[in-house]
Amino acid sequence: MNSKARVTALAVLAIGWFVLAVVNLVRGVIVVALAYALCGVIITTLTLRLSRGRRTR
Repeated sequence: MNSKARVTALAVLAIGWFVLAVVNLVRGVIVVALAYALCGVIITTLTLRLSRGRRTR
């Protein structure tokens, strides 16, 4: 798996976590929505680090 595919996979995962957060927020389950949002932030941070790290090399 090359770096572009890895970054794309992480981006899709991050979007998925944020979608789950919104769905749970709409349903009124705030604690679970916050947990999903936190996971989305972590995955987004990893994605940005990987994408920036590959561009500088």
